Amino acid sequence: MNEWQAITPSSAALFGQQVVGAGLDDPQAFHRGLQKALSSGSVIDTSLTDGPATPITALRLEDLSGILTLLTHSMKHIVFWKWLKKGGAFNITYQWNQINEYGNEEASPFYLEGGKPIPQDDVYERKLRDIKFLGVEREITLAALLQRTGGGVPDLKSMTTKTGTLHLLQKLEKNLFYGREELDTTNLAFDGLEQQILDNSPAENIRDLEGDILTPGELDEGSQTLIDNYVEDFEQVGFFCSTDTVNNFSKPYRNETRERIMLNAQKNGIVVAGNAVQGYTSQFGFVPFSPSVFMGRFREKVRLSHYLTATGGANAPNPIPAASILVTPAPNTLSKLPADEYWYSIVSKNRFGTSTPITTASGTTIGAGAQLTIDWSAPAATPPGGDPVSYYLFRHNSDPSGDEGNVKLVRELTASSLQYVDINQWVPGTGVAFMLDGAMQSLCAVQLSPLMRFPLSIVTTAYRYLLLLFVDLAVRNPNKMVMYKNVGETTP
Repeated sequence: MNEWQAITPSSAALFGQQVVGAGLDDPQAFHRGLQKALSSGSVIDTSLTDGPATPITALRLEDLSGILTLLTHSMKHIVFWKWLKKGGAFNITYQWNQINEYGNEEASPFYLEGGKPIPQDDVYERKLRDIKFLGVEREITLAALLQRTGGGVPDLKSMTTKTGTLHLLQKLEKNLFYGREELDTTNLAFDGLEQQILDNSPAENIRDLEGDILTPGELDEGSQTLIDNYVEDFEQVGFFCSTDTVNNFSKPYRNETRERIMLNAQKNGIVVAGNAVQGYTSQFGFVPFSPSVFMGRFREKVRLSHYLTATGGANAPNPIPAASILVTPAPNTLSKLPADEYWYSIVSKNRFGTSTPITTASGTTIGAGAQLTIDWSAPAATPPGGDPVSYYLFRHNSDPSGDEGNVKLVRELTASSLQYVDINQWVPGTGVAFMLDGAMQSLCAVQLSPLMRFPLSIVTTAYRYLLLLFVDLAVRNPNKMVMYKNVGETTP
């Protein structure tokens, strides 16, 4: 008697009479079926089966990598917020005193014997900023919390807190550069670095490159401006710009500077030597470059093609902004618009999303020394989320139909006037760069509270919470800030 004849009725019942019977008739077929059921991998060897292969997904051992794959930014991409010095606020209205001068610089300090000098007192000015409230709401279902997710997410609550924080800091970083209170009719936003410099800095602190690249000469002029305004410690100076700005700055250096190339004696070839351009040594100190991917993402790289579909659902301004756009040319000797033909597009925007764009039906041709006035009307219907609070204006010098990828953003506009006079004061597709004094008395972020997680009431089988940050950017000494506007790749 062989081993198969020793199977008892109880064991036969355990495996099933039909299977055992097949095994008794053909022991090799039983072994092949067992091997098929317990095999690993995703391929079934049909030579081990009696017939067509059958799915064995439920029996197959699965493996999920413990590394979570991220396709978006990380904390390393947050550069300006980490560089800024933080100050505490004890009220939603933050105030400080600013000394504009120690006395009249033109007054003489000399006086007659037995007399007295001219009275000279400090000139103080009270400044204030309102703390603004930023946040994001997150939710995790009870089932997601209970199940073992694996694959790099051992603690789902901690993971969503981390990703929510990164999402919130990205929004904060954008507004630290480009925030504008006037774009929000409810005054929810704060003015960012760009707007505070435009409103308060001397004219010589705002350098217009008119679409040209940044040059060492411009950096020398900016550092000279900071020194002229009594920057004390140049080691605290930072230069913030998009990655495109740094890349374009380095191209002439790499092409024209022989120190970056050398001859490989063994292979008789040219090899690159030296370090990447990471800053600029001015006459007054080293200025490190801090490239920000967000600066380019929200300015230089914005195209009309990003807004061909309405976003945000019912609360967004889905009705188109107007039936048409009116463009009117007029003489203006101060205009920097090159003689050409121009088309414009408008996209309406509120807190929830954007509308589809409308474009001028035909181009408007102008000669040198002319301006273009663009007029449009508000949406025909008010979206449930409220009136549009701003508009995106795009400009191109040819018909954008079918070529929206080349139509570049001019500027985000308020909803108050519904008119824009274009003299090329903002060149489409360009960005800004900032040379800043990072001393606490010149620039800081004031916080009523650091980042916090605020749990919401549990009314469903989901854990809901808010990530909150109460903060404002205080440019306390605008004289020690230099902004380069219209930083581009080549002269237009």
